[in-house]
Amino acid sequence: MKKKLHLKKKLHLKKKLHLKKKLHLIKKLHLIKKLHLKKKLHLKKKLHLKKKLHLKKKLHLKKKLHLKKKLHLKKKLHLKKKLHLKKKLHLKKKLHLKNK
Repeated sequence: MKKKLHLKKKLHLKKKLHLKKKLHLIKKLHLIKKLHLKKKLHLKKKLHLKKKLHLKKKLHLKKKLHLKKKLHLKKKLHLKKKLHLKKKLHLKKKLHLKNK
């Protein structure tokens, strides 16, 4: 009887131990996967933000450049007109003086 009881206990303990190990491994695996997914997700977000930021900067620079060019052209055009008007005026005066 004692031997039988002893074997039962032994068997029971073995099973218990085995289940504990199994459970522990399952949890470990689960945590590893979870951690891996978190990192993956984090990297994706990071990458996405970097791209977004890069595009924003790019767009901003394009606009800036475009505005600079626009402004430059306006000034150029304005100066041309000014110069043209000056010459016109000067010629008119000259002509007027000649006629006198």
